[in-house]
Amino acid sequence: ALKTTGQAGAYISPYPDVRAGTWYAGYVTAARDAGWVTGYLDGTFRPDNQVTLEEALNIALKAMGYGAADFAYGFPASQLALYRSLELDDGMTAVQGQPLTRRDCAILLYNCLGAKAKSGMVYAQQLGYAVDAQGKINYGSLILTQAQGPVMLATTVEDAVGFAPRLVYRDRRASDVGSLRQADVLYYIKDVATVWAYSDKVSGVVQAISPSTVAPSAVTVSGVTVPLGSSGAIFAFSDPGTVKVGDKVTVLLGAGGQGVFVLTGGTLEESVTGVVLSVATGAQADARGNLIQSKQLTLFGADGLTHVYPYSGSLKAGDIAAAAVRGDELTVKKVKGSVTPSGTVENGLLDGYTLDEDSRIVDFLSARAVRLTARRLEKVDIASSDVAYCSVTGSHIDTLILKNVTGDMNDFGVVTSVSRSENLLAAPSTYVYMIGGVPGVLSAQSGFSAKVGPAVFEYKDGAVKTIKELDGKRVQLLGQLTVTLSDGTVMDLGGSVQFYRRSGDDWYLSSRAELAGLTLTAYYDDTAANGGEIRVIVGE
Repeated sequence: ALKTTGQAGAYISPYPDVRAGTWYAGYVTAARDAGWVTGYLDGTFRPDNQVTLEEALNIALKAMGYGAADFAYGFPASQLALYRSLELDDGMTAVQGQPLTRRDCAILLYNCLGAKAKSGMVYAQQLGYAVDAQGKINYGSLILTQAQGPVMLATTVEDAVGFAPRLVYRDRRASDVGSLRQADVLYYIKDVATVWAYSDKVSGVVQAISPSTVAPSAVTVSGVTVPLGSSGAIFAFSDPGTVKVGDKVTVLLGAGGQGVFVLTGGTLEESVTGVVLSVATGAQADARGNLIQSKQLTLFGADGLTHVYPYSGSLKAGDIAAAAVRGDELTVKKVKGSVTPSGTVENGLLDGYTLDEDSRIVDFLSARAVRLTARRLEKVDIASSDVAYCSVTGSHIDTLILKNVTGDMNDFGVVTSVSRSENLLAAPSTYVYMIGGVPGVLSAQSGFSAKVGPAVFEYKDGAVKTIKELDGKRVQLLGQLTVTLSDGTVMDLGGSVQFYRRSGDDWYLSSRAELAGLTLTAYYDDTAANGGEIRVIVGE
């Protein structure tokens, strides 16, 4: 929530119709002094009026630091545009001109905490709260310190937590009781009748218990290392516990991604579908903890994790497979999707199927894969040949695996110099580059045509296959989330957009703030319809 600076019942009358001594007078005064509210043209505040969506947005965005420069299109068009681009509309039901319900107010504030403020920081971080490595608000750290739990959902939520919740959040999103599933991990605060649920799991073979079984603090299951976050999970992997290296388990993850429950013996069948990245021989722990050389399959799952399984079949890189654990049995087999949708993603719909934040989406190329959000695919054209796998429940897309639709699995940076040999048969060309500011040198006989400047680095079998120049245009307007190019085209900033400053032949990793006042050029890998985004911005 917003940091409170007002005092309930303050004896101040900030507006003629806000009487001193009322419970809200101090808060209205604080909001006025902060510049979040200004009242109406007649000098009144009208405290008994209902608050519409656009009015609430105006206050929330000002609290986040946005101001006149960001509201160039006037009220409420500018506020509603930021509402959508900052993803403040996630889970909201209110529409323009309608008053907000208390539920919508709570969800809006919740969404604001996880969004980028004008400063570029996550708003919660600006308020002093912790955020995770992806810059998202770390609700897990708050829940761990303030809520009760964890408990595992076995039958009903009332049985698990002892009350009927009024508010439910599942996997960090506003939800409802009907969305909860068996084996969800629950945390709760009874006084506010609120439940936080987590559905993430890791299944497979126990490969390592760290630092030892005397005092375990983490476990590696099929290539995924999970910190242990409950006394029960710690005991399960300790010397007196029942789980050993080589056993097949499902670890339930709670707040902060910690392993809190361990399921064995067929208590739950858990599977993950994904793309095979590689099949190779590697070191694998046996039941006694000894390392032996065995065939392993590496799978990038739709859960966004990379899993490693013992394997002896015929699957190969690029195949779509499902790995399932039930009791002591682990199976990995090739799977086919149930549908092959195609078309342009419009308003969360692809070929009549719903694509939303509950959909698990992967994009891959060669041995590289990334997990995407549904919003990343909005307005992107998807051909049937782009779909490697798609599973649905009714009209909802559960899992969608794509073949190089967005290019997000590639690296982007700048080539700072190129030395080409006159005799390519005698000596290779040398490319000096920076990716995210990290320098590198690559020599190659052929296959690279890039000149000095921003470039995309594409990989095959773990090595750079091609270096291609990025297209660029002068920047007309650099926004928080989008760029308006010189021809009027508006494109999204990539999630890992890089800023560089160029001075003659020298290139320096920079930042948005440091490039202020310079002439900017934005570089992109493709059109927005083909999944392209702004990848590099150069100031000169």
